[in-house]
Amino acid sequence: MNENSFSVLQTNIRRLLLHLGMCPTLLGYECLALAIELCVLDKDRMCHLLDEVYLPVAEMQRSTMQRVERNIRHLVHHMADRGKISRLNELLGYKVYDAHDYPPVGELIGHLAEYIRLCVAENQSPQAKF
Repeated sequence: MNENSFSVLQTNIRRLLLHLGMCPTLLGYECLALAIELCVLDKDRMCHLLDEVYLPVAEMQRSTMQRVERNIRHLVHHMADRGKISRLNELLGYKVYDAHDYPPVGELIGHLAEYIRLCVAENQSPQAKF
């Protein structure tokens, strides 16, 4: 992946997170963006979430795996508490979660990474699908 397409990937991930109502001032925002990025670039990382996603993100953020997961979970709870779960269901194309559910972090990373991957495969930017 060249530098320009890598930058486009990062931009599209962050645009997607903002569309879902995630607050960029929370620590989990950057952690989730990095986790999705890693999983888009290598989907096999999802099989070993702790070692191949949380650990590299923790190293990049100078943190621990537990804090990375907790920060992302806090971000997800923040999004759900503000009634934004319907946006996630809309994005996925079917009702996966009820209005007040808190999606598990691993599932959320997997859903969003796959969504971005499909957009890239279809040569569409994620915002074109909203």
